[in-house]
This record gives sequence, C-alpha cells and structure tokens, in this order.
Amino acid sequence: MNDDKLRPRAPRVPVDAELTFWRDGNHGEGRLTDLSAGGFFTATDEPAPVGSRLEISFTLPHDRSGKIVTAEVIVVRRAEGGRPGFGARFFRLPKAAAGMIEEFLARSARRRT
Repeated sequence: MNDDKLRPRAPRVPVDAELTFWRDGNHGEGRLTDLSAGGFFTATDEPAPVGSRLEISFTLPHDRSGKIVTAEVIVVRRAEGGRPGFGARFFRLPKAAAGMIEEFLARSARRRT
C-alpha cells in the first residue's frame, strides 16, 4: 500500500483528551494526541489492527457544553518509532460531530496566530 494514502491530508492540532473505543464488543481506552477534520491519533497500549473499524467517543478539551463526539473510524496506521497507538480516519462522522470538530480546529488556529 502507498504510504502517501495513509498520511493525513488536513492539518492536525495537538490535543490531550481521553478517548474510548470499541472493537467487536471489546472496550479500549487511550489519549487523543492530535486531531484533524479527517482523523486523529490515539496513544494507547491497546492498538487496533490496521483496517479495523472502531466506534469511538471523546470530549473535546475546553468544551464546557459536555457534548461528546461519537463516530465510526477506520484504523489506517500503527504508531511509528515504537510509540504505542494508532492513527484513524473518520468513517461515519455525524454532521453535528463534524461541526464540533471544525469549530474546535478553527479556535485552535486562531489561538496559534
């Protein structure tokens, strides 16, 4: 497989948030370490295999609304350099969740400029 297809296309923003995921009824946890409109990276000692579909759930940092992002994702790569975790792209991201992520990314971009 061409590695270029696995690389993120949208800019990623550093994030530190708890993430819960489920695969075939099994529960896992990790830390969301970066996020883009198309996907994210999760640091976890329970990395899912490349190609697997997961259900995920997380709350964006500094979001006082308490809204939870839930979606289906596809794991596209394992961590590099011995770091445990996986990168995933959103597979079925509801419009409301996409809007929350886009708003978070826009706020993050404004803070950096």
